[in-house]
Amino acid sequence: AVAHLDSDGDATDNGYEYLVVTIPTDSNSVFRIDGIANPEGSDIAFAARFTSTRARVYTLDQAADMTKPWTSVSGDTPGNDSDLDLVHTNAVDRGLYRVKVTLPGTP
Repeated sequence: AVAHLDSDGDATDNGYEYLVVTIPTDSNSVFRIDGIANPEGSDIAFAARFTSTRARVYTLDQAADMTKPWTSVSGDTPGNDSDLDLVHTNAVDRGLYRVKVTLPGTP
Protein backbone atom coordinates (compact mmCIF):
# COMPACT_ATOMS: atom_id res chain seq x y z
CA ALA A 1 0.00 0.00 0.00
CA VAL A 2 1.21 3.49 -0.82
CA ALA A 3 2.12 5.34 2.42
CA HIS A 4 0.35 8.66 1.72
CA LEU A 5 -2.91 7.10 0.50
CA ASP A 6 -5.89 6.07 2.63
CA SER A 7 -6.79 2.70 1.09
CA ASP A 8 -9.75 1.98 3.38
CA GLY A 9 -11.23 5.49 3.61
CA ASP A 10 -10.98 5.74 7.41
CA ALA A 11 -9.18 9.13 7.34
CA THR A 12 -5.86 7.53 8.37
CA ASP A 13 -3.13 7.20 5.77
CA ASN A 14 -1.48 3.84 5.08
CA GLY A 15 1.87 4.99 6.52
CA TYR A 16 0.31 5.71 9.91
CA GLU A 17 -1.62 2.42 9.79
CA TYR A 18 1.72 0.63 9.29
CA LEU A 19 3.17 2.49 12.28
CA VAL A 20 0.30 1.60 14.63
CA VAL A 21 0.02 -1.95 13.19
CA THR A 22 -3.48 -1.80 11.76
CA ILE A 23 -4.69 -3.14 8.40
CA PRO A 24 -4.67 -0.33 5.81
CA THR A 25 -7.39 -1.99 3.70
CA ASP A 26 -9.85 -2.55 6.59
CA SER A 27 -11.66 0.55 7.88
CA ASN A 28 -12.61 -1.35 11.06
CA SER A 29 -8.93 -1.91 11.92
CA VAL A 30 -7.97 1.18 13.94
CA PHE A 31 -5.68 2.10 16.83
CA ARG A 32 -7.96 3.01 19.69
CA ILE A 33 -7.66 3.76 23.36
CA ASP A 34 -9.91 1.20 25.05
CA GLY A 35 -10.02 2.85 28.44
CA ILE A 36 -9.25 6.10 30.16
CA ALA A 37 -9.15 6.28 33.92
CA ASN A 38 -8.97 9.05 36.45
CA PRO A 39 -9.92 7.12 39.60
CA GLU A 40 -10.97 9.27 42.52
CA GLY A 41 -8.90 8.66 45.67
CA SER A 42 -6.18 6.90 43.69
CA ASP A 43 -2.50 7.73 43.19
CA ILE A 44 -3.15 7.37 39.47
CA ALA A 45 -4.21 10.73 38.11
CA PHE A 46 -4.65 9.63 34.48
CA ALA A 47 -4.22 6.34 32.63
CA ALA A 48 -4.80 5.28 29.02
CA ARG A 49 -5.31 1.59 28.12
CA PHE A 50 -4.94 0.12 24.63
CA THR A 51 -3.82 -3.06 22.88
CA SER A 52 -0.09 -2.97 22.14
CA THR A 53 2.39 -4.94 20.07
CA ARG A 54 5.98 -5.91 20.90
CA ALA A 55 7.03 -4.38 17.58
CA ARG A 56 6.31 -0.83 18.81
CA VAL A 57 7.15 1.60 21.63
CA TYR A 58 4.45 3.77 23.24
CA THR A 59 4.62 7.11 25.05
CA LEU A 60 1.90 9.07 26.83
CA ASP A 61 2.19 12.78 26.04
CA GLN A 62 0.35 15.67 27.69
CA ALA A 63 -0.22 19.31 26.70
CA ALA A 64 -1.97 22.06 28.64
CA ASP A 65 -3.96 23.06 25.54
CA MET A 66 -3.77 23.03 21.73
CA THR A 67 -1.29 25.93 21.68
CA LYS A 68 1.21 24.37 24.11
CA PRO A 69 3.92 21.82 23.29
CA TRP A 70 3.50 18.10 23.99
CA THR A 71 5.54 16.67 26.88
CA SER A 72 6.19 12.99 27.58
CA VAL A 73 4.68 12.02 30.95
CA SER A 74 5.17 8.24 30.85
CA GLY A 75 8.53 7.63 29.21
CA ASP A 76 8.98 5.15 26.36
CA THR A 77 7.23 1.85 27.08
CA PRO A 78 7.75 -1.24 24.90
CA GLY A 79 4.58 -3.01 23.81
CA ASN A 80 3.73 -6.42 25.26
CA ASP A 81 1.28 -7.96 22.71
CA SER A 82 -1.51 -7.33 25.21
CA ASP A 83 -3.34 -4.47 26.93
CA LEU A 84 -0.95 -1.76 28.06
CA ASP A 85 -1.63 1.04 30.56
CA LEU A 86 0.31 4.30 30.31
CA VAL A 87 -0.02 6.31 33.51
CA HIS A 88 0.48 9.96 34.42
CA THR A 89 0.59 10.22 38.20
CA ASN A 90 0.97 14.01 38.41
CA ALA A 91 -1.86 15.01 36.10
CA VAL A 92 -3.33 18.50 36.21
CA ASP A 93 -7.04 19.34 36.32
CA ARG A 94 -7.20 20.09 32.59
CA GLY A 95 -5.15 19.08 29.63
CA LEU A 96 -4.88 17.00 26.49
CA TYR A 97 -3.33 13.56 26.14
CA ARG A 98 -2.11 11.50 23.22
CA VAL A 99 -0.40 8.14 22.81
CA LYS A 100 2.66 8.40 20.59
CA VAL A 101 3.62 5.22 18.71
CA THR A 102 7.16 4.71 17.38
CA LEU A 103 9.35 1.95 16.02
CA PRO A 104 11.95 0.66 18.49
CA GLY A 105 15.15 2.67 18.25
CA THR A 106 13.57 5.84 16.81
CA PRO A 107 13.00 9.13 18.64
